[in-house]
Amino acid sequence: MRRIATVALMVLLTLAAVTTSAEAAGKTKPRTCKVVKGKHGKKHRSCPKTALPKMLMLHTLWQFDESYPSLDAFHAAVLAYQKDILGHDGWSDEGVVLPSPSVTISYEHAEDDDLVRRSVDFVADDPAGFTAAELLWKLNEDAVPRMAGQDAVFFEGLARVDSDSTPPRYSVLLGS
Repeated sequence: MRRIATVALMVLLTLAAVTTSAEAAGKTKPRTCKVVKGKHGKKHRSCPKTALPKMLMLHTLWQFDESYPSLDAFHAAVLAYQKDILGHDGWSDEGVVLPSPSVTISYEHAEDDDLVRRSVDFVADDPAGFTAAELLWKLNEDAVPRMAGQDAVFFEGLARVDSDSTPPRYSVLLGS
């Protein structure tokens, strides 16, 4: 019973920490993201439209090494990758993970022995924002041709770069 209470307290503290910079400055009422169950029973994070997370998709495992002809094909590949690495399907793509109709994402890649930072603007298919699969697929399709043969091709999440920019800006966290 004590362990359940501790876990519940940790979840509440984590949810309370997800606020926008305007909220932190006391300019608006605090809004938090909530963990909810989707239509298939899997849990996902649901954020109010104004609450943009500082970090995204930290538990999504992926490798930028192959292009996919469609979002459906990519989604199936991500599910299979999660299952291969984790031993189970631990990835949920239900709901909007980034409640913004557009985003700028930057990442580094090697080009002629130099490290180059690329920034790309993406537009969500749904004006409500991006699902994890849509955002990762669009990023994958841009990054794969530039990252071929590099060591740091493992996706480790997205970090918010500037809390006041419109569209929001995120940087890809890469590992090798």
